[in-house]
Amino acid sequence: MQPKNAIQKEVINLMPKLQPAGKLFSTWATNVLKATAYMTQKQYWCSECGTVTKLQKNQTTIVCPHCGTTLHRKIEYRKQRERRIAFVNKFDRIDSWSIFRTFTVETCSEKGKEKTVNIAEVRQIWNSPKSQKPIFIERNLKSFGCAYYCLQPFSLYSTLEVRKQTNLLTGYEEKTSENSSRIYPKMRFPDWAGPITRKTFPENLSETKYIFSLCDPTTKEIWKMDKKELIIKFFDLKMENADEFSKKCFIESCRSGKFNYNQKTWDTVVSKLKKLKLKDEERISLLSEENTNRTRRIIEQRYREKALSQLKQYGITTVPEKRDEFAFLNIIKDDPYTRDIWKTGMEQNFETYVHHRSEFTESLKERFLEFCRKGTEINCFYSWKKMLQQLDALDIDEKKKCWYLNLKDIEKAGYCVNKRYTAEFKKKLKREFNITRLPRFYRFDIKDFYEDIKNDPHAETIWKNGNTYLYNEYIAMNNEMKEKIWQSIKIAFRHQYKIQETDIWLDLVKLVIRLNMDHRSPKYICPENMIKMHDKLQIIYNRNQERIRKEEKNARELALLKTLSQEDKNYRKRISPFEDLIIKSNDLTIKVLPDIPSFKKEADAMHHCVFSNRYYEKQTSLILSARDKNNKRVETIEYDLNNQSVIQSRAIYNGTTPFHNEILQLMNEYRNAINIRYEKACQVYG
Repeated sequence: MQPKNAIQKEVINLMPKLQPAGKLFSTWATNVLKATAYMTQKQYWCSECGTVTKLQKNQTTIVCPHCGTTLHRKIEYRKQRERRIAFVNKFDRIDSWSIFRTFTVETCSEKGKEKTVNIAEVRQIWNSPKSQKPIFIERNLKSFGCAYYCLQPFSLYSTLEVRKQTNLLTGYEEKTSENSSRIYPKMRFPDWAGPITRKTFPENLSETKYIFSLCDPTTKEIWKMDKKELIIKFFDLKMENADEFSKKCFIESCRSGKFNYNQKTWDTVVSKLKKLKLKDEERISLLSEENTNRTRRIIEQRYREKALSQLKQYGITTVPEKRDEFAFLNIIKDDPYTRDIWKTGMEQNFETYVHHRSEFTESLKERFLEFCRKGTEINCFYSWKKMLQQLDALDIDEKKKCWYLNLKDIEKAGYCVNKRYTAEFKKKLKREFNITRLPRFYRFDIKDFYEDIKNDPHAETIWKNGNTYLYNEYIAMNNEMKEKIWQSIKIAFRHQYKIQETDIWLDLVKLVIRLNMDHRSPKYICPENMIKMHDKLQIIYNRNQERIRKEEKNARELALLKTLSQEDKNYRKRISPFEDLIIKSNDLTIKVLPDIPSFKKEADAMHHCVFSNRYYEKQTSLILSARDKNNKRVETIEYDLNNQSVIQSRAIYNGTTPFHNEILQLMNEYRNAINIRYEKACQVYG
C-alpha cells in the first residue's frame, strides 16, 4: 500500500536508515530454537550438523561428538528432515521514533547435512509522539487457511510496505512453545516506557502480549500509571480488538482506582454507555465507582429509562424481557405493524412476526393482526400460513370460514381445515378422473396434484399407469421436453414395455433425442437389454461431442491464422536468408518451416506445442522440420542462432526417434552455413 500522509511518507524515508540484524542478534536468534537430537532406539542424529551417532547405554546428557553442541532429546524414529520457525523481536531508535521489529528465524535440519538458517524481517511497528496510532510496516500475509496451517504465515517474496493495523496476537505465534515470540534482551526501550525493562512485566503475561502492550496506545497509558495488574486485565477482557470508545472507558476506569469488572459486566456497561452518549464528566464519575454491580445497575436503569421515554411517543410503556430496550425501539420504529401487534398484548405473536417479518405480505399482515386482536396465539408461522391457503381454496361459505378462524386453538383449527381440504380434493379426483391412489412424497399438496392432472391429460395417463417416479420426472420437465418425452412414453405404453429402471430409461430417451435419432422407434425405446443400449448410445454421443470440440478448435485456429497475416509477413521476411537452406543425408532432409500455416500443420501432425506456444515469434530461434525418404515428418528442431546449437529436437508427442543423434550431427555439420546466413540477415535487417 502506498503511503497516504506526511507521517507515513516520513517513515518510508527513514526505513533505509535502520541497521540490519547484526551478528550478535543473528547468533541469539538462531539459538532461540533449541538444538535437538532426533533419537531412535540405537542412534540419534544432530539437528546442527546432521551427524549420526550411536547411542550409549545409560547416557543422560547428549553432546554431539562432531560439533560439541548439547542436544535436547526428541524421539523421532522416521524423522529425516525438520523445518522449524521462531519469531524474534527487538527495539530500535531513529530520531523521535521507536521501532519494534519482528524477524522470522527459519532453520532446516537434515540427516547427514549441516543446518541452514534464514533470518528475514517481516514486521515493523513505528511509534512516535507525532502519530496518535502506531504505523505498521509488514510483508504480505498469506491467506487465512494457508497462514493458519503452515509454519510461515508471511510471504517472504513480498516487500515491507505500509499495511492496515493487524492483530498482533495472531494464533500462529503461540501454537507451540518453539513458535512463540522472543524478545532480544540487549535492546533500547522507548522514552515513554520509563521504568519498563524485560524483567518487569508480569510473569503470567505471555511475551506476545507483552509486545502488544509496548505498541498499543491504550496500554502505553497503563504502563505510565505503573499498574502491571491492569495490563493483565486488559488482555483478560479481550480489549486488544476493542473499539476506541471501549479503550477510552477502560483508561478512565483505570485512572479512578481499582478495576473490578469481569468480562460479562464490562461488555454490558460499555455497550450501554455507548448508546447513552453521556457527557465525559458524568461517564467518568460512573466508571470511578468501586462497586461495579451498583454501576451496572445504575447504567441499566438509565438505559431503560431513556428507551422507554422514546417508546412513549408510540404509546408503548412496556418492553419484552428477552430483548434489549434500544433494539426493541428500532423494531418499533421501522414497522408500524409491530406497534399494533405489541399493543394487543400477544408477546408470542410479536416474536413470531418479528422472526418472519420478511415473509409477510400486506394482506398477511392484516390477517395476522386480526388473529392477535382475537387473542389467538400463533407459535408456527408456516402452519398458520398453510391453514389460510387451504381455507381460501375450499368451496365453503363465509360463515363456516369464520367458524374456523374464530377457533382459539390454532393447531386444532389447522387440523380441521387440512382434513376437510384433503377430503374435498379426494372427492374431486375420484369424481372427475376416477383416481383414488395419491402420491406419498415429502411436502405433497393434493391441490397441486389435482391441478397437474386437470391441466395435463398426459400426466393423468402416466399416473394411472402406476409409475410414480416417471410421473414426478415428467411434471418437473419443461413444455418442449414434455412433448418429446411423451411420444416415447406413448410408444412404451402401446408395446406394454415394462420400465424397470426409470432413471436409466429416461437417460436413454434423452440420448436418443440429443443424437437426433427416431425417439418413436421401439428399437431404441423398448430394447430387450436397456443398459446395453444405453451404453452403446452413450459411446456414440461422446464421440460426437469429441468431434464437435475438435471442429470448434480447428475453427478457432483457422480464425487465428487469418488474424496473423502481418505476423506471417514478418516471419517470412526474417527467415528469407534461410529459404535455400537444405540439410541432406542419405535418410533425412531438413528444411526451415517457411510460414506460420506450416507451424499449424507441423503441430497437428506431431502433436506438440510449436504452434500454440508461438515459436514463430522467437527472434533468435530457427524452427526446422526433419523428414525421411518418404517425406514423413520425423522430428521438429529448434536451433539457437546466437549460441549456434540445437535447443531441442522433438518427435511425435515430444518423444525421440532412432534418427535423433543423426539429426544433431547434421545440424552441427551445417553450423557454419547457418551462421553465414544469420550474419548476412543481421547486416541487411539489423
